[in-house]
Amino acid sequence: MVAKIWMTSQILVYFRPCEPPSPDTAPIVRPAPVAPYCHCDAHSYSPRVEQYKQLLEKEQKLCQDYEQLRKQLLNLHQYVCPARSEYGQISPA
Repeated sequence: MVAKIWMTSQILVYFRPCEPPSPDTAPIVRPAPVAPYCHCDAHSYSPRVEQYKQLLEKEQKLCQDYEQLRKQLLNLHQYVCPARSEYGQISPA
């Protein structure tokens, strides 16, 4: 037996089996489509912990880059402006 249902521009067709299922066959067990939600702290915070670790690594890298840049700037400053005794006392602007 075929049932047809008309909806706007689509036809939905539902097929019914000719015979009922036999009682001898075991039902097919399928896994849940989505894992059940776990309310424990370890699972609810784990994405945030990973994000925190990534941001911490990024911050440490930026701090190292900043320290390296500061050392380069200090070396350049010492090269451009040698000892003060050579030019006399530098007055503040």
